Amino acid sequence: MTPKLETVFGNRTAARVALFIEQNREAYARQIANAFGISLSQVQKQLQRLELGGILVSRTIGRIRLYKWNTRSALVRALREGVAFELNALLEAGDPRSPAEKVDASQAEMFE
Repeated sequence: MTPKLETVFGNRTAARVALFIEQNREAYARQIANAFGISLSQVQKQLQRLELGGILVSRTIGRIRLYKWNTRSALVRALREGVAFELNALLEAGDPRSPAEKVDASQAEMFE
Protein backbone atom coordinates (compact mmCIF):
# COMPACT_ATOMS: atom_id res chain seq x y z
CA MET A 1 0.00 0.00 0.00
CA THR A 2 1.24 3.47 -0.69
CA PRO A 3 1.46 5.91 2.21
CA LYS A 4 0.44 8.69 -0.20
CA LEU A 5 -2.98 7.16 -0.81
CA GLU A 6 -3.46 6.43 2.88
CA THR A 7 -2.79 10.11 3.60
CA VAL A 8 -5.14 11.33 0.88
CA PHE A 9 -7.98 8.98 1.83
CA GLY A 10 -7.41 9.11 5.57
CA ASN A 11 -6.72 5.43 6.22
CA ARG A 12 -5.59 2.17 4.66
CA THR A 13 -9.07 0.70 4.17
CA ALA A 14 -10.31 3.74 2.27
CA ALA A 15 -7.19 3.68 0.10
CA ARG A 16 -7.78 -0.01 -0.66
CA VAL A 17 -11.40 0.76 -1.57
CA ALA A 18 -10.21 3.46 -3.98
CA LEU A 19 -7.65 1.17 -5.61
CA PHE A 20 -10.16 -1.65 -5.97
CA ILE A 21 -12.81 0.57 -7.52
CA GLU A 22 -10.29 2.16 -9.87
CA GLN A 23 -9.19 -1.28 -11.05
CA ASN A 24 -12.68 -2.80 -11.31
CA ARG A 25 -14.80 0.27 -12.20
CA GLU A 26 -17.44 -0.62 -9.63
CA ALA A 27 -17.66 -2.95 -6.67
CA TYR A 28 -19.73 -4.01 -3.72
CA ALA A 29 -18.60 -4.13 -0.11
CA ARG A 30 -18.22 -7.89 0.31
CA GLN A 31 -16.21 -8.13 -2.91
CA ILE A 32 -13.69 -5.59 -1.61
CA ALA A 33 -13.58 -7.12 1.88
CA ASN A 34 -12.95 -10.59 0.49
CA ALA A 35 -10.23 -9.39 -1.87
CA PHE A 36 -8.22 -7.82 0.94
CA GLY A 37 -9.19 -10.11 3.80
CA ILE A 38 -10.60 -7.27 5.89
CA SER A 39 -13.87 -7.02 7.74
CA LEU A 40 -17.03 -6.21 5.85
CA SER A 41 -17.98 -3.55 8.41
CA GLN A 42 -14.70 -1.69 7.86
CA VAL A 43 -15.28 -1.61 4.11
CA GLN A 44 -18.94 -0.59 4.48
CA LYS A 45 -17.93 2.27 6.78
CA GLN A 46 -15.43 3.60 4.24
CA LEU A 47 -17.81 3.20 1.31
CA GLN A 48 -20.47 5.13 3.21
CA ARG A 49 -17.98 7.85 4.19
CA LEU A 50 -16.73 8.23 0.61
CA GLU A 51 -20.28 8.34 -0.74
CA LEU A 52 -21.36 10.96 1.80
CA GLY A 53 -18.31 12.99 0.80
CA GLY A 54 -19.34 12.91 -2.86
CA ILE A 55 -16.35 10.81 -3.93
CA LEU A 56 -18.39 7.70 -4.75
CA VAL A 57 -21.95 7.11 -5.93
CA SER A 58 -23.94 3.92 -5.59
CA ARG A 59 -26.86 2.07 -7.08
CA THR A 60 -28.75 -0.92 -5.81
CA ILE A 61 -29.31 -4.02 -7.90
CA GLY A 62 -31.51 -6.45 -6.01
CA ARG A 63 -29.88 -6.73 -2.60
CA ILE A 64 -26.44 -5.56 -3.74
CA ARG A 65 -25.24 -1.97 -3.54
CA LEU A 66 -22.63 -1.23 -6.20
CA TYR A 67 -20.25 1.70 -5.75
CA LYS A 68 -18.31 3.60 -8.38
CA TRP A 69 -16.55 6.94 -8.75
CA ASN A 70 -18.68 10.08 -8.91
CA THR A 71 -17.58 11.10 -12.40
CA ARG A 72 -19.63 14.30 -12.30
CA SER A 73 -17.19 15.83 -9.84
CA ALA A 74 -14.12 17.62 -11.20
CA LEU A 75 -12.34 16.90 -7.92
CA VAL A 76 -13.00 13.18 -8.28
CA ARG A 77 -11.71 13.18 -11.84
CA ALA A 78 -8.45 14.70 -10.62
CA LEU A 79 -8.30 12.33 -7.64
CA ARG A 80 -8.74 9.33 -9.92
CA GLU A 81 -5.66 10.34 -11.90
CA GLY A 82 -3.58 10.01 -8.76
CA VAL A 83 -5.20 6.70 -7.80
CA ALA A 84 -4.66 5.31 -11.30
CA PHE A 85 -1.00 6.38 -11.20
CA GLU A 86 -0.46 4.63 -7.85
CA LEU A 87 -2.35 1.53 -9.00
CA ASN A 88 -0.23 1.22 -12.12
CA ALA A 89 2.96 1.70 -10.09
CA LEU A 90 1.89 -1.04 -7.67
CA LEU A 91 1.00 -3.44 -10.45
CA GLU A 92 4.23 -2.78 -12.32
CA ALA A 93 6.34 -3.22 -9.20
CA GLY A 94 4.63 -6.34 -7.91
CA ASP A 95 3.05 -8.10 -10.84
CA PRO A 96 4.20 -8.42 -14.46
CA ARG A 97 0.62 -8.77 -15.70
CA SER A 98 -1.28 -5.99 -17.39
CA PRO A 99 -3.01 -3.38 -15.22
CA ALA A 100 -6.16 -4.22 -17.15
CA GLU A 101 -6.46 -7.49 -15.27
CA LYS A 102 -8.87 -7.45 -12.35
CA VAL A 103 -7.69 -7.43 -8.78
CA ASP A 104 -8.57 -10.56 -6.86
CA ALA A 105 -7.57 -12.08 -3.56
CA SER A 106 -4.32 -13.46 -5.01
CA GLN A 107 -3.23 -9.94 -5.98
CA ALA A 108 -4.49 -8.19 -2.86
CA GLU A 109 -1.20 -8.59 -0.99
CA MET A 110 0.36 -6.04 -3.37
CA PHE A 111 -1.86 -3.39 -1.82
CA GLU A 112 -0.68 -3.92 1.73
